[in-house]
Amino acid sequence: MIDEAGIDEKLCRRERLRAWKAGAMIVFGIPLLFVGPAVLASLFYLPAYYVARELFSSDGPGWLTLFVVLTIITIPLLIRLELRTRGDFLADALPSADVYQTHTMGGVGTFGGEMAASGAILANPRGTSSLFVEVFLFGPRILIGGLRDVRLARRVRMHDRTPVCQLVAWLLTRETGMDTNEAMTKSGSAYAHAHVLAYLVFYEWAGVAEDGSRVWLYSDARRSLKP
Repeated sequence: MIDEAGIDEKLCRRERLRAWKAGAMIVFGIPLLFVGPAVLASLFYLPAYYVARELFSSDGPGWLTLFVVLTIITIPLLIRLELRTRGDFLADALPSADVYQTHTMGGVGTFGGEMAASGAILANPRGTSSLFVEVFLFGPRILIGGLRDVRLARRVRMHDRTPVCQLVAWLLTRETGMDTNEAMTKSGSAYAHAHVLAYLVFYEWAGVAEDGSRVWLYSDARRSLKP
């Protein structure tokens, strides 16, 4: 006999952990949004200062001014880029970059190797700049991930987890999973079945076949949920 009350307690515990994780991602993601503007402001400050002194005989914009301007410009662009690439910016950007071979000119650390590396960077600046952009995207990525988790948690929230506990109890008795049609009849309706599966998939308890024909518990979930 499987204790459904014990299953419900473990489901509730993971809900709390997932909520804490999403909250931490949002809290740490917000200040990390400003890494890109801060780095760019530091890079542009001295050139802007000397150009302003030479051309206009003034000190030019201060670092804080550059930081504010770059924040207004770059953060919306970085968030838009992260939303568009869905976390795969580097995978999309690097295939177009040619891989350079420094050993053909003496290897890394030699004059020939350094010249080859410099030439590769100048010939393909997109591949090099994409590495910096990937660092700048870290803040937007975890912030968007945290916000997405909060939104999805609200959508799969169940005020009564009894159907979830019942399905988990049935799946614990099936080592190879369960046919979704059978699970649907036990859930009472197609909508309830879809909601239960969405809950289990979101909290990483269960997997569903691509064609939706079968559902099963993950091995680690099975070990955790078994009494």
